[in-house]
Formats: sequence, C-alpha cells, structure tokens
Amino acid sequence: MKQILLLLLLTAAYTPLLAQDWMGLHSSNYAGVQGISLQPASIADSRYKFQMNLFSFNTTVSNNYYAIENADFRNLKFDFDFDELITLSKNKDRGAFLSSDVYAPLSFMLTTTPKSAIGITVRSRSMVNIDGVSPEMADFIDEQIDSDDFVIDPGQTFDVSNMYGEVHSWGELGFTYARIFMDQGTHFLKAGTTVKLMSGIGSGYVYVNNLNYSGLTDDRVDVANLDVRSGYSDNISPDDDNDFEYKLFQNFSVGLDLGVVYEFRPNIESYKYSMDGADGLIRRDKNKYKYKVGFSLLDLGGIKYNKSNDSGNVSGSADDLDINDLEGDLDEILEDYFNFERGGSYRMGLPTRMVGEFDYRVSNVFYLNFTTQLGLKGGSSDVEKTRYISTLALTPRLEGRSFGVALPLSYDKFSSFNSGVSFRAGPLIVGSRDVVSAFVFGKDPRSVDLHFGLRFGIPFRKKKDKDMDGVSNKLDACPQIAGVWEFKGCPDRDSDGTQDSEDICPDLAGPQALKGCPDMDADGVADKDDSCPEVAGLPEFSGCPDQDGDGLPDKEDDCPEVAGLKMYNGCPDQDGDGIIDRDDLCPELPGDKAKFGCPDSDGDGMFDNEDQCPKAAGPAENNGCPYADSDGDGVIDAEDECVIVPGVPENNGCPVLEEEEQEILNTAFSNLEFESGKAKIATSSYSSLVELANLLKQKPDWKLQISGHTDAVGNAQSNLKLSKARAQAVADFLTEQGIDRERFSVLGFGQDSPIATNATAAGRKMNRRVELEVIFK
Repeated sequence: MKQILLLLLLTAAYTPLLAQDWMGLHSSNYAGVQGISLQPASIADSRYKFQMNLFSFNTTVSNNYYAIENADFRNLKFDFDFDELITLSKNKDRGAFLSSDVYAPLSFMLTTTPKSAIGITVRSRSMVNIDGVSPEMADFIDEQIDSDDFVIDPGQTFDVSNMYGEVHSWGELGFTYARIFMDQGTHFLKAGTTVKLMSGIGSGYVYVNNLNYSGLTDDRVDVANLDVRSGYSDNISPDDDNDFEYKLFQNFSVGLDLGVVYEFRPNIESYKYSMDGADGLIRRDKNKYKYKVGFSLLDLGGIKYNKSNDSGNVSGSADDLDINDLEGDLDEILEDYFNFERGGSYRMGLPTRMVGEFDYRVSNVFYLNFTTQLGLKGGSSDVEKTRYISTLALTPRLEGRSFGVALPLSYDKFSSFNSGVSFRAGPLIVGSRDVVSAFVFGKDPRSVDLHFGLRFGIPFRKKKDKDMDGVSNKLDACPQIAGVWEFKGCPDRDSDGTQDSEDICPDLAGPQALKGCPDMDADGVADKDDSCPEVAGLPEFSGCPDQDGDGLPDKEDDCPEVAGLKMYNGCPDQDGDGIIDRDDLCPELPGDKAKFGCPDSDGDGMFDNEDQCPKAAGPAENNGCPYADSDGDGVIDAEDECVIVPGVPENNGCPVLEEEEQEILNTAFSNLEFESGKAKIATSSYSSLVELANLLKQKPDWKLQISGHTDAVGNAQSNLKLSKARAQAVADFLTEQGIDRERFSVLGFGQDSPIATNATAAGRKMNRRVELEVIFK
C-alpha cells in the first residue's frame, strides 16, 4: 500500500511541471498560439498575421493538505522537505492537482484570409489528479512520508472509499482551423476546431472503492474489504528481467477541441477606413468589440493503453497481517494476500472540460474578463481519466500590441482564492496565478503556478500614412504631402484630375488638356491665356470669338455677325463700291457714295434706290419711269384720253369724228325728248336715234356713254331716278335696234350737273337732257 501511494506522490512530484492554464494570458487578444488551447476560435480575426512559439510552458501544482511557509516561498526555498511544509487541519477530503503543458518550438498560427486562420501546435502534456483522500488517510500518508519505515499506530482505524489518483502524460500534434461565420455590423461570430493526433507517453490510475484499516500492534494490521481498481500502461513497465525500456511511439489516438466566440461591436463603423483606393477596410490591428462571449468544449477523446502485467484490480481481506512478512515486488505481495487480477486494457480519457468566457472592454486598453472552467466527470464513474479542477477567474488587464499586464483573481477547491499577475512584453510572456497572493497578501501558498515563454509574432498594423492622405507610405509617391490615390498620393489641390506637379494652375480646377488650368468658356484656351475668358473663341485670337469667320476677332470687328473685310473693320461691301453694306442702300449694286452706294442705271438722273424704273429712263415726276403711249399715237397715256385708241394730240389722243358722224350724234342729242316727268322717249326722237344706231353698227369698236340729267324742280332723289331711267330708255331703244347692250354705259346724275340756271324755264330746259358720248375701246 505504501508503495502505491508513494508511487503516485513521486510521479506527481517529478512530472515536468509545465504549462496548463496560462491564466492571465488566456484572456488576451494577443494570446496567439497559446490561446488555441483554451479557445480554438481565438485565432480567427487575430491581432497577428503570424505568430510562432519559440519555447513556452505552464505548470500548476495545487493541493489542500500542504502549504508552503510564506517566508520560504518568498526566499524561493523549494526543496520539498515535507517536514517544513504546513499541514492544513480542515476536516474535509484532501486532494492534489498537478499539470504541465509544453509548447514545442515552431508551433505557430497563421491568418490565411481576412476570414480564416490556421494553427499547428506540438505539445507535451502531463496531469496528475489525487482526490477523495479523507483527513485520517491524509494524516496516515503524511506520517508514512515522514518515516523511513512503515508506521503503525495500534488502535488506529479508518475507512477509505472513493479515493482515487490518476496520472497521464501524452503528446499532441494539433491542427486548428478557425473562421468568421457572421460579420453583420454590430454582430460578429467566429468558430474553430482543433483536431489532435495524440501519442500516449504513459498513464496510470488507482481507485480505492473501499478499504477498512485497523492498526493492531506495531507490526500487525487488519486490512478488510479491500476493493481497488488500478493499472498503469505497459510501455512504462519493466520487463521480466527488471530492465526498463521505454516505448515512445505507441498508443495513438485522435482528440478534438471545439470553440465559438460572439462579439458585440456597437461602434464598428469607427474601425473602418479607406486606404490605397479601397473603402470600408477594417482595422485588423484593433479589437472592435464592446464585449465578447466565448464557449469551448476541450479535450474530447481518450487514449487506449494495455495494462502492465504487474498491475491490476485488487480485492479481499487480510487479517492480522504482519508487515515484516511482506517481501518481494508489490504485485507479488498483492497476489499472495489478496485477489489480484493482472493485466487487461483501459482507455485513459482526456481531461474534458467546458470553458465559458465573458470579456468586457472598459476602455481602449482596459478589459475585464470572467472565465469559468468546469472539469467534466470524475469519481467512481470515470476513474480512468485525468481532469481539470473547476475554476472561476476574474481578470482585469491592460492590453496593447507590444505590452500587456493582467491580474487574475481565481478560485478553485484546492487552493481556494488566489491572485496573480501575467506580463507580456514583446516576445516574452511570464506570469503566475498565485504569486500576488503570496508576495503581496502574505498567503501561505497551497499551489504553485508559473507560465513562461518566448514567442515571435507579426502583428497586423494599419498601413503607415505619414501625410494622412489615405495612401500608404509604401505606395505614396509624395509621402510628405497629402494627395489622392488617383496619383499615388501626390496632391491635386483643385481636384481637377491633374496632379499638382503637372498642373500649371494647381489651385484652379481645369481640364487635363489645358494642364489643369480653367477654361470658363470651354473654347480650348485657358483663362490665363484667354483675352475673352467668358466668351468662347479661337486660339489664334487668344480665345476671343470671330462669329462671322472673317479673320477679325469680334472685339475688333465693327460687323461681328457678318463676314467682311479687314480694311472695313470686318464689315462687308458686297458690291465693292467702297461703301460698307450697312451704309449702302444698294448693297448688291456698286454706286455713288453721294447716293449711299446706289447707281443710276438708266441715266435719267434718278438713282436706282429712288427710281421705280431703274432700267428705263424716266422723269423724276414719274419716279424715274418713262410715260407710256399705249396706242402709239404720240400722246402719252397720262395725257391720252383714249389710251388704247390712236388719236391726235389736238383731241387729247382721241380720234376726231367725221363731220357726218358728229352730225348724227348732235342730231340724236338735240332731237331727244321725253314725255314730261316720264322716262318715255317722244316719237319725234325715234328717227334720229335709229340713224345713231345705224352709225354704231358701222363702228363696232365704239362704245356709247349715255348720261341722264334733270332740272332742279322736284325731289332730288326722284330726279336722280328719273335721269337714270331716261338714260336707260335710250340704251333700251338702241338695243332694240340691234346694238349689243354691253356697248352702253348708262349713268344718271339727277339735278347735280346743270349746264344752265334752273331759275328760268329756258335754263331748266337745257338742264333736262341726255348726253351721248362716244367711248373708244
């Protein structure tokens, strides 16, 4: 029995006391490779592009039976002299926990894409659990440790049940993949998994289900109702010749870690920026959450071992057992006195645990982390398994890219409350979860914890931009002056698309074709060279217009809208008479300046602009037109009373009637009488009218105007009607004689055209008349 207990204690004491919990570092956003062990998802959206472990370890030793004198601890006196340890006297079950975690060199993590990362870790891990040791059993073991011989106190009795101890060492090659699964503004989720290829280095376990012990004398004891399940792996067992040959690469298996992290990012927009032509870039060098919540399920799996043939399950009772008779190896003694079942196989479970984490960002560099670790299973239901101690930890920390300090405050059932510190400075990490309790608060330590490491990392950094223009120094062609991405960081102060180094007018926007100078009138001449900057013009006239295209700019052109000659200041002279068109009343005909450029084409003394007949000479009184003589009788139409009938001048252009013809007209006129007050021709007048009709037949080109007149006796309106009726009566009579009615013009004048006085009867008689006048066609 003593050999079994001592084996467990010595195994725990000499297990390489290296890394486990990384308390204080585990909550850091710069945990890197070491963060994988607690949260596989941590490397997604890491602050590192790449990080590699050079050497690192963590060790934890914890129990609730022994404590180190604080003064010895302060003096770093760790010789494990049990006589100098403080024995705790609380009446409760005792236990111990030891763990180690060593990261081999070249373990690394790598951010492969903005959303994913990978990690490869090589670790050596060891763990020892002792639990369920009653206070009496603990005192008994302590007494045996202090003595060279097996000590029996006569009359001492105690019962043991559910006491166990496990030890396990194994190596891991872990492949981690982590990825961002949700990135929706304020909500962010990432998850990761580690698949671990494992090789069992060695393991052992003992579970005392029942033991009744009684000390009889100084060398005799009773051991009753012994029920022990135990075993250790055959690869750490000596052979039949008692030679030891360790078998390393055996007992392979696969393990698994799972993790997920949610982040709440209420101010995510403040972490976005633009650089090198890209917008909406995320500051990958910054932590963007207000708080995050993580959950992980770690160390799923186990490793199968074959038991050493020297180990097995023990049961039975031995009364009045003389310890002086116990000789030989332990397995032989057990086989001699008890039922001993040798060999077999077992599966050593990994120390499966659940970890929950809440990390709150108080300020830019100050964080507060709460982590709870719950070890799963244990006791009689799972004796072939090491396990972590369930732990609560509250860790305030200051965190930056190159430096960090954390003050973990933790509690577990063995070491109770502890406070520690963890530093991260460049490549160095060092810390302990209980050093503050001992050195500051003077607590007698029941646990010793230490982590240490050297690492190399390439953190994400925001691209340097010295001139703050959104173009990184690496790509900035003008790193000392703020510029724009379009020109690789060189300035374009007026934002016209022409960089200042090529812009003749760097403070005034203008087209590239004019080397950045403005052109308000868009005529292709820069304003600085444009004599007419507000009006589109031509380069040859310094930007001034020439609307009529006559080669003279408008500002010098007296006729800017009509093409002209330079000698006339741009005004036209179509007829070439030396008078510009706007002053030339005859712009299409050359003429005299005195007559405003108009000619006298017909030489009649009237210039064409006033001459209504410019091609035919005529007197001024007839507007320059010649008088017409339509009938060619030498009497102009204006003076010709018979325009179309040739006549003689002395008769005003009308032909002269023959004497006989005139006599017929005169006779008809003088003989023409009417009944008094009526339009009926007197019969005495018929013969002369018939003779007139015969004459008209002989002269078919004559027309006859018949005009009726009355005296002033009576009503004027009635007289007018009467005069017209009498003239019509003559026309009707002649028509009856065969003369065409169309040859007559019948007029009635009433009393309006007297030829004598109406005051006398003779005068009135003369006024009552019908005049007959020949009209030549």
